[in-house]
Amino acid sequence: MGYEKEGNKTKKLVWKNGKIYAVPWKILHGDPNLPGALDIPELSVLGTASLFGLIFGGTANISQVTDEEGKTMFTPEGDINTDAETSIRDCSLIPSFAGTNDSFYIGYASLNNTYDFDIYGINEGNYTFYFMPTEDLMAGLITDSFNGSSDTISIDSKNLSTNFLTHNSKKFGYKMIKEFNESGRIFLLSNIETNGNGNVTFIADENGNNVTIINNGDETSYDIRIETIGKEKQKFEYKDIHLGKKEKHLISPTSWDNLSKSKVRIDIDKNNDGVWDEYKLLKQIKKKTPGFEIIFALTAIALILLVRRVRL
Repeated sequence: MGYEKEGNKTKKLVWKNGKIYAVPWKILHGDPNLPGALDIPELSVLGTASLFGLIFGGTANISQVTDEEGKTMFTPEGDINTDAETSIRDCSLIPSFAGTNDSFYIGYASLNNTYDFDIYGINEGNYTFYFMPTEDLMAGLITDSFNGSSDTISIDSKNLSTNFLTHNSKKFGYKMIKEFNESGRIFLLSNIETNGNGNVTFIADENGNNVTIINNGDETSYDIRIETIGKEKQKFEYKDIHLGKKEKHLISPTSWDNLSKSKVRIDIDKNNDGVWDEYKLLKQIKKKTPGFEIIFALTAIALILLVRRVRL
């Protein structure tokens, strides 16, 4: 329970539907303002090396979490499931106290399990869901939401895979970030439309070299943006890549040394049967410079006038 100011009045807040962690100050290992896995003594039973981080926020909320054994985080009434036989012990979400209308959670889960997160929309907008299976890799989704929308996000940290399932018509995207000592790589697949039947799986490469996308829903398309960050920032962009039903694409740059001028190769498995049927080499489309077009047009006009004068 706590209190907050609302104008000249003080409003009482009642804590419910969550967990409170009490940690003695002297045993904190990290930043006391933002406890991590190492700061929560009860997690030592699970072994912090077997945990990964979760980040969720936006205009949606998590209504249920289910692991591969069918154990759940919440009861049908929406309260935390505390039953020893049916509750999840190795996954927890800690709500923020930011005081915003949007939901925001940080959390942890076990590397030894897979999880399904049922997410429902609160307001029109979008939400993000990221997980960090290793300390130098983060992957997740950015998706539209609206009041009553319903999605399921499934994560498998061992295979670095994320599955997005929805029966609503909406747009969403996938982002993978791989960090090195003084640099990083970013894959962004965006503007994916579900058209009422979205079922797409993304698989990250542990070294950040490529991303795989598998479509088990209706045919759609996506844009790609690949970046390198660090001392030299480079990027590659390409729009409107067709993704057929049951197709699998493996997306990888042909060279990381000169990403802006290199090509991106897409290997295509048309039926997701384990056989690569064909591939495409995408070349970054150069942006046209308006100033150059104006100069070109003026030059063309000048040449036409010159030809007319010569004829006269």
